[in-house]
Amino acid sequence: MIYDTLSSSFELATHDLILKNQLDKAQNILGSFHNNKARAIFINKLAEQEGLIDIMNKSYEVGAETDYFAKNVQKFITPICVKQLNSYMKEYKDLSDKSYDESGKYINKFLEKHL
Repeated sequence: MIYDTLSSSFELATHDLILKNQLDKAQNILGSFHNNKARAIFINKLAEQEGLIDIMNKSYEVGAETDYFAKNVQKFITPICVKQLNSYMKEYKDLSDKSYDESGKYINKFLEKHL
């Protein structure tokens, strides 16, 4: 959920920079776009693989009402969304690699469409 939001934010920012013909700035944020998109894909794939779709869908409902940038929320989600996710991505290396591949393909299509 948070990585879906971050990925979408980077996608919109990249699109805006391309429209403004600020390609160097767009290039600078492509790595963050790629990483956040891959993490969002990984979370969805892992939830599907482990039969956790219902829990994930409920978390989206709760997440829609959450200010992810509030300091008290950051203290809570940082260990889960960064440290624990990094651990899962190492543990499920094949799934992580597939997620990064899928993210790369998504971004390539995005760039073909907008450049």
